[in-house]
Amino acid sequence: MNNPYLFARGSEKIATEISTTLNYLKLLLFPHPLSADYSYRAIEYKTFGHPQVLLSLLVHIGLIVAGVRLFKKRHVLSFAIAFYLVNLFLVCNIFLNIGATMGERLIYHSSVGFSIALSYFLVKGIKKMQASEKAKGIVISGILLVLIVACGFKTIERNADWKNDITLFTKDVETVPNSALANGNAGARYIDLSELPANKPQQKELLIKAIGFLDKAIQIHERYVTSYINRGLAYYKLGDLSKTKENWDMVEKYYPHYPDIPRYRELLSNGYLNKGLSLGKEQKYAEAIGQMQIGLQIAPNNAEIWYNLGGAYFTVKDYQKAMDAWGKTLELNPNHQQAAQGYNTLKKMLTGTPVKK
Repeated sequence: MNNPYLFARGSEKIATEISTTLNYLKLLLFPHPLSADYSYRAIEYKTFGHPQVLLSLLVHIGLIVAGVRLFKKRHVLSFAIAFYLVNLFLVCNIFLNIGATMGERLIYHSSVGFSIALSYFLVKGIKKMQASEKAKGIVISGILLVLIVACGFKTIERNADWKNDITLFTKDVETVPNSALANGNAGARYIDLSELPANKPQQKELLIKAIGFLDKAIQIHERYVTSYINRGLAYYKLGDLSKTKENWDMVEKYYPHYPDIPRYRELLSNGYLNKGLSLGKEQKYAEAIGQMQIGLQIAPNNAEIWYNLGGAYFTVKDYQKAMDAWGKTLELNPNHQQAAQGYNTLKKMLTGTPVKK
């Protein structure tokens, strides 16, 4: 995720970097649409035969030539072009790998050069008008008013997207629909929305929508561990424990030392415990035992599952297995009073010899 050109082949990397520099100029001229993310696959790899690559080469070589020629004349535009290009070259990846394809914030410094050039042409154009100074003042005021209103409207509109992570990523995934990160974050944010009390009636619908974005994120980048985590969480909230397990197993496959794996295992094993308890209330004891055994495969040291498994075996009169399960409970948690009582009772029943505490 921090090396967006990792899978570029041959000249695709340099061609895509050249192409992307033109995106910056386009956004300075017309800042729409905007996105907080342009990471992996938001911008597709290109070859030197792509029209945007050729156009970018033409534009930037032209700027370099113009800047050199104007420098000899000590022209203000030479400074504007140099300021724009020097700062652009620091962030365009061609010379320095910045770990991202592009970012709107990265063109901030270059925008000074762009603004100088824009102001120069605006003033020059007004001076060439065959009109009174008053008329010129009205024209320039009108142009500035249009720019201020248009850009002010865009700023206010975009600020609303940046209200929080939910508003930002559910909006920006529409702008960069092929970004792994944008889809992954949109999926995570729909999970957040499903947890809001006001959205309780739409919880299932929001979780299904979250899974859709997470599916796409994983389709774009199959080793995107964060999306497996969140997709597993969405399935967990929907009660689909088998799919939860599939996703969290993928986390362990791709990132075996991920620090939260034990926590996810415990959460999932407790999910199977709760499912087993629900089945037990319906007197479906064999199914309940099966669910608890799956939970123990995931987290073999979960004392509560061993305790409740013992209770299930006791209910179906498989006393030896019940005693073994409660014995395992006490091995993991020696202070478990209910397990100790059950174990002692069965020990006395089966052997006639109570266990001394």
